[in-house]
Amino acid sequence: MLNIVERTAIDPYLYLSKPELGFPKLYRCLPQEEGAVDYIGCSVVNSQWQKLLNGDGNLVVNGGQCKSITQACCQTTICAPKEVDVILTVTEMDRLFFKFSEKCLSRTKGALYVTTGWDNVIMTSRPPRCIQKVLLPT
Repeated sequence: MLNIVERTAIDPYLYLSKPELGFPKLYRCLPQEEGAVDYIGCSVVNSQWQKLLNGDGNLVVNGGQCKSITQACCQTTICAPKEVDVILTVTEMDRLFFKFSEKCLSRTKGALYVTTGWDNVIMTSRPPRCIQKVLLPT
């Protein structure tokens, strides 16, 4: 099983309480302590995923791997933590990135999305190279 913390420098388990671990399609904003994301950089990142689509117009992440795009101090990582490939359609990605932008990124917070059974984990956060965490007033 893929170690998401090693790949992303963020432990999604820290932001999910125990009862939520089994819920389908869990979505959370990351706390301000994780640092402010660059909203404009995130807009660029979200548009860049189109370049990684396969011939069928889907994004495929092989089981046990992650794909990541970074711009300025924003990084979105899509992981398939198990040995099962993850296939995302353009519509699914657009809906998810819109929700990330509307609910979290517009408030300079990162976002976390996990599917049932942790087959798919998507995070938008400050990349490790933007190590200095900036706290913004709420």
